[in-house]
Amino acid sequence: MQIRTVIFQSASISLSFSPEDGMKVLVYGRVSSYPKRGDYQVVVNRMERYGRGELYEAYEKLKEKLKAEGFFDETAKKPIPDIVNRIGIVTSQDGAARYFKSNR
Repeated sequence: MQIRTVIFQSASISLSFSPEDGMKVLVYGRVSSYPKRGDYQVVVNRMERYGRGELYEAYEKLKEKLKAEGFFDETAKKPIPDIVNRIGIVTSQDGAARYFKSNR
């Protein structure tokens, strides 16, 4: 059985992905009848990819972007020194790490 769906531009502009044939999605909307064909359809208000969360999708998109820019290129990486001369600590103005010191 197949259920027809329709998504209008007002709802489609908020999508974080481009739907493709065969893609599994989760849709939210309302059921309406279409008398000309004598069937029902779902008017989609929101759509999400099914199986992977939005955060994971954003992570994958960022990873691909950084890969294209060469951030994961092994030849561009600097070697890690055997002896570390300095360590930097990034913290807030009131963070406890601000007062941490080690004399080793």
